[in-house]
Amino acid sequence: MAKALEIGITEAAALLGATENELRALARSGVIPKPSGDGKFPMVRLVQSFVAFCRDPRLSEVKAAAEIGVSRQWLAHLAAEGVFKRGRDGLYSMTEVWRAYTTWLRSENRRAVRGDADTAYRDAKRKKLEMEIAIREGELIETADAIDVVDYVLGALRGDLAGVPARATRDLTARRAIEAEIDRALSTACDRLARAAEASRRGVNILAEEAEVLAAPSYRRGRRKETK
Repeated sequence: MAKALEIGITEAAALLGATENELRALARSGVIPKPSGDGKFPMVRLVQSFVAFCRDPRLSEVKAAAEIGVSRQWLAHLAAEGVFKRGRDGLYSMTEVWRAYTTWLRSENRRAVRGDADTAYRDAKRKKLEMEIAIREGELIETADAIDVVDYVLGALRGDLAGVPARATRDLTARRAIEAEIDRALSTACDRLARAAEASRRGVNILAEEAEVLAAPSYRRGRRKETK
């Protein structure tokens, strides 16, 4: 059987983009495999364990407390109550710390013994943690990122549509008519996006709001006049 490929700590640090001291610390804590007697790591296991660590970092008690914004003593108290669980390496999983603390904040029993101000503070912290988890798991994106995507798509679409009239006909009158319709459609799309952005800022469901507008008698009367 072929011997597993091994790699020295200098090469491992360069490969993983970490320092040698960081790798030694991770090896001591059991996050990555310890080097053999000649100071070399099993490369495949090293890379797999390091990638898993990067996806879900292992935190000390101090860092876990800082992550969720509580004192180390309070985190230790919650851990003693079973809210958090340490790994066999004595460290905490960052994802599990977030999830466990969010669940604890949701507890109706905990809310019942707190004052209104404390409850509001914890609700805000819970929502913040839920958003952070949703962002980490790809269920939520930043508004700026969403706007960038929309701008990119619409910008590319506008550029693509600009060449349609010339490709569709050589007749200049027909081209101008097509250009006018394309401009009208793009203006309508921009207006719709602006309304959607405003509705989002107000916390309103734009689809429900648009449905109400379309169902309004005044809108239907206006559409009938346009078709006559």
